[in-house]
Amino acid sequence: SVSLHLIAQGSAGLFHRAIMQSGTASFRMRTAADARQQGAEFASALGCTSRDAAAVLVCLRSKAPNQVLAARPPGQFEEFTETGRTQWGPIVDGVEISDQPRYLYERGQFSQVPVLLGTNRDEGWMSVNRSFPAGLTADQYWTALETEFGGDAAAILARYPASDFSSPKDALARLVGDAEYVCEANRVARLMERTKTPVFLYSFEYEVDPVVADRVVHGLEVNFVFGNSYGPPLFTPYALGPAEVALFHVIGGYWTRFANSGDPNSDDPAVVQWPAFKHPTGLGRGADKHLTFDVSVREGKRNREAECDFWEAY
Repeated sequence: SVSLHLIAQGSAGLFHRAIMQSGTASFRMRTAADARQQGAEFASALGCTSRDAAAVLVCLRSKAPNQVLAARPPGQFEEFTETGRTQWGPIVDGVEISDQPRYLYERGQFSQVPVLLGTNRDEGWMSVNRSFPAGLTADQYWTALETEFGGDAAAILARYPASDFSSPKDALARLVGDAEYVCEANRVARLMERTKTPVFLYSFEYEVDPVVADRVVHGLEVNFVFGNSYGPPLFTPYALGPAEVALFHVIGGYWTRFANSGDPNSDDPAVVQWPAFKHPTGLGRGADKHLTFDVSVREGKRNREAECDFWEAY
């Protein structure tokens, strides 16, 4: 959502900083033609098939809420497999969003305000777990790759062989996390940085085992930004402990300072310095630096660089 505001013409000038957590609008979005087709299918499912647009509208408005909800079961972006369900989301309409966001970022056509963005270590786990709750075999892993990536599946399997992970499901989760989250965050950070826009990149890697054991999944970091305890429907109920409250104060401090000044850093020597993201453009220049939030807060660089270099070709 924040990433879309950065490229939406109507949002320009309405904000002075931007924080993007676990998601950038750099994938292909549906077009107006796609949306019209989906709308026609939705109307048809409700029996509203007149050639007269006004009559279709009257027909749609006559339907009960339960009929509308049942006509086209809603889908989620957070699934690996195609479900055929309807996704009601923003589109490239040529007005509010003038072109595919990826191209707008590449052309520097975005609100060039200071940006803080990042991802979690195991972003891909939840979408893969939704699609394959019982796990998958090595053969099923290959089938999933072939279905999703076609002729590129062999190269992707060579980059993410199941033998390098504790299970084929873990391999797929890492692949999804890199391709859809980490590497897209890196890409957008690079595109912004080359316009001299201040960018601060992070990787959240703190495990909360009572909530999700051994994994730092999508959305887990939000509670550390606001200091909230975990609860349903997304997570197991859990109150932040002393160590987690301490990390909340650290993260909340960075976020607050950034909102206030466009720079998350502090004059306090006890606060770890957060280096601005700077992509290498020559020998000795930059290193894609970021801040890692874990049991300790530390500077990192070149997050998943080899994997992201691989995905760049796609």
